[in-house]
Amino acid sequence: MLLMDRVLGKYPFKGQIAYSDGSQKTMRSKVVEKVCTVVPTIGLLKLVVNALPAGERGVDEAAMWAGVDHAIETYAKGHPEEFKAYLDPRNWPESGGRIYFRPGGFCRDAAGIRSCT
Repeated sequence: MLLMDRVLGKYPFKGQIAYSDGSQKTMRSKVVEKVCTVVPTIGLLKLVVNALPAGERGVDEAAMWAGVDHAIETYAKGHPEEFKAYLDPRNWPESGGRIYFRPGGFCRDAAGIRSCT
């Protein structure tokens, strides 16, 4: 996921779009949110699978993305030789120096309506 970063990422992952959607049919009373990307020359890559406690609510999705951000920041800090540029706070001015998931864009299905940014 760090390699997908739209600023610091590496070819062929840099700037790829993250696609996400939830499914109510896989777990009773929970939604399983899935996030993937498609990288040319490689194919479909699963990035995140997470059970949301009460459906596709904004608060649950926000908690999931906060967890993703925490995980990638922890990974980058644990591998400083590989992700040195990511650890420079100047590369993250909009977040006060905190590393977060910053792909080329997001595309998701929201109540049957596709939304891409």
